[in-house]
Amino acid sequence: ADESALAARHARALSEMARELSGALMLEQVAEITDRFLDAILQAKGDIVLYDRDGQPRPAVEHRAPRLVVEPHMAAIAFERGEAVECSVLAESGCAAVYLPLKAPMRVRGIIAVAPTQSSPEQLSAQRPHLETMASLVAIAVERIHYVDVAQRTQVPIVSERLRSSILSALSHDLRTPLAALVGLADSLACSRPPLGDAQRESAEAIREQAERLSGLVENLLDMARLHAGKVTLHKEWQAIEEVIGSSIKLLGRALAEHPVKVRLADDLPLVEFDAVLIERVFCNLLENAAKYSPAGSAIEIEVSLRETWMEVRVADGGPGFSVAEAGTDALFEMFVRGESESALPGVGLGLAICRAIVEAHDGTIAAGNRSQRPQGGACVTFTLPLGKPPIIEEEILLDEEEAK
Repeated sequence: ADESALAARHARALSEMARELSGALMLEQVAEITDRFLDAILQAKGDIVLYDRDGQPRPAVEHRAPRLVVEPHMAAIAFERGEAVECSVLAESGCAAVYLPLKAPMRVRGIIAVAPTQSSPEQLSAQRPHLETMASLVAIAVERIHYVDVAQRTQVPIVSERLRSSILSALSHDLRTPLAALVGLADSLACSRPPLGDAQRESAEAIREQAERLSGLVENLLDMARLHAGKVTLHKEWQAIEEVIGSSIKLLGRALAEHPVKVRLADDLPLVEFDAVLIERVFCNLLENAAKYSPAGSAIEIEVSLRETWMEVRVADGGPGFSVAEAGTDALFEMFVRGESESALPGVGLGLAICRAIVEAHDGTIAAGNRSQRPQGGACVTFTLPLGKPPIIEEEILLDEEEAK
């Protein structure tokens, strides 16, 4: 009868522990619930040690003083093997006598070390089934809290990004009308009669130039907001890449006035399926960056080649290139990241981010680095577009009148 009553008491205590652990939101709460169970039911004390992906141990509660001495070798054996390890001799030296792995559904999260307080090591060893049940409950609670933390860390950036995109979109829409009015008023001033003086004409041209530049920044903000919101529909057509290159160079006539553009195309380039408006924006952003960060008179090179199932496009300049820390990394393609964070050159760091979003929407890739083949260096951005299977264009056969009859 005494054994039956004790077993019922232990079962009830484990049930209450499971209920409390199901509502725990922090590891501190898990440690407190475990301590209460060990003290009240098993006359023991314990410490929870967690292991990261690299197998490095850390206490579950960083700021809490350890309740007992954990023998690291025994703890490592229990963690690596996923089996309980027991050594009653250690209890005599003040160390934990039992080391139980925290085997969660996904993986072993750590160990819980237990040492007797009022009972003997033999009495604690007799409670192994209850200890293992307790360790299983703690492991599930620890894993649940881990994934809650992961979900929160993921959700916060998503919500922040969504809010930022909404704000940028709203501001950009509100700024477009006054910017268009500024450009129109500057043109009206330049064409007014009687003609303006030289100083007034220069002021009108400066107003127009700055308004157009600000309008370009606003367009980039709008494009980035649309791309992140997934509201851009690709209007793909089979077309020649050289036509988009030519229209981009023509569109940036003033920005490229001091930079000769050299275009090298591979022989027999096929038609590629892409959205001409968006790919033109990619070329415009890359060419504008190349002109902005390279000295006047230096050439900008565009090279198009074929790589198995891809068309590869390289845009290179003769400037200083990217920093060693950023070259070849994805950091350059993040929003509001600039090659030179503190620079007098205008820009907000959206050009490359927009390029990546557009290229990836076309199932392509994009990378940024420095030109190693030139001693003076220079930046080079490479993006690819899938070739696909272009439609077959049948040649028209001209028949003379006799053959036609």
